Parts: sequence; C-alpha cells; structure tokens
Amino acid sequence: MEKYAEGGYLHLWLNSERNIQGLAALRAIIHDESRLRIMCSQAALNS
Repeated sequence: MEKYAEGGYLHLWLNSERNIQGLAALRAIIHDESRLRIMCSQAALNS
C-alpha cells in the first residue's frame, strides 16, 4: 500500500481533475485502516 499512499511512488500521468480526485479518494481509504479492511472484506465476499 505504500506505493499508493501519500509520498509513495504512484504518480499521475494524466493530471486531470477526475484522476486527482480519484487518487485522493484512494489515499483517504488507505489512510482509514478500518474502512480499508471493510472494503477488502466486502470485495472478497463478492468475488
């Protein structure tokens, strides 16, 4: 997860507003560990 977190090495190649917002949303989920666990559990159940 470090590569997606703030300061990680994931960078946007297309600096559109939509991509900036999407990356910010992903980083917010990663930062909130309980939310991340819930989302991962839900994804595992749905696959």
